[in-house]
Amino acid sequence: MGGSALAFLEATVEDAPQIAELLNAVILARDGTALTMPVSVEEERRYLDATLPRGWVLLALRGTDLLGFQSVQLFSGMLGEVGTYMAAQSRGQGIGRQLTERTAETMRNRQVSCLLAEIADANARGRRAYQSWGFRPARPGTVAALKSQPSEGKTYLELCLKG
Repeated sequence: MGGSALAFLEATVEDAPQIAELLNAVILARDGTALTMPVSVEEERRYLDATLPRGWVLLALRGTDLLGFQSVQLFSGMLGEVGTYMAAQSRGQGIGRQLTERTAETMRNRQVSCLLAEIADANARGRRAYQSWGFRPARPGTVAALKSQPSEGKTYLELCLKG
């Protein structure tokens, strides 16, 4: 990873190859995501095209190495669904917390009131991470605003950004 400083940058569509590479490493390791099929660079470009106009994807980089990223898809303007993906060698270094702090500040400034994380029940490490970042069990109304039917085998945690 080198000795260069940690940097946080908003993603653009041009970041799709690096994001897809990290995401696929997490998927293939079956380590911390409910996603099961690798994504192509083109699929990631389409996701970024759809998400970035209103949502948010924040990258954590050391030099040119992508260590992790956090994305927010916005729904109804006030509620966002968050996902966090970390390279295996970058876990446990506080990078996820820093991503969450920066994401929460940006979403607050955009008048978003709540972030919702959907975590596989089998992903105990993911649940602990989100809880350590301030997420709490989601209220039924928060889940219902995003999901017509909550998924079985999932835990929903929320981070309220206002009062």
